[in-house]
Amino acid sequence: MRMNATLRTEFDEFLHAPVAADASGMPLTLLSVLARLGFDPWDEAASIASLSHESALQKLGTLLASVPNGPAPGADTTTIATRLLALLHRSPKRQAGSPGKISSATTPMPPKGARRALYYIAALLLFLIAGQWAVLIWHEQSAADTSSMPISR
Repeated sequence: MRMNATLRTEFDEFLHAPVAADASGMPLTLLSVLARLGFDPWDEAASIASLSHESALQKLGTLLASVPNGPAPGADTTTIATRLLALLHRSPKRQAGSPGKISSATTPMPPKGARRALYYIAALLLFLIAGQWAVLIWHEQSAADTSSMPISR
């Protein structure tokens, strides 16, 4: 399985959905089914999502039926596939007409430590600006005080 530069979460509900118990009674998720078949689960989920409903249902049913030590005998793979596809089509999609648009709900927030550092930097900048302003005022006042002093000879 290859690692991605960014985390893809759009298929999480679909991939982590329980499928059934395998022949030995171990619970299966779609993620474990695809991994047992040697597929990258997120790539396969994207592939299934791009298919028509009928094609996706057929492909998912075939995958479920062919997994080694898969769903226990007698499990209705068509019913399972239908339930899983309902989760896939419920997952959030990008808006049509704006393929590169990122909504504010998916914009990542900086880590808490980074936000704290930004607050400290902003406070430091405000402190430096206030200090510069205070020095400027003090310098103007001291220049005004020395200009009004009589010159002694």
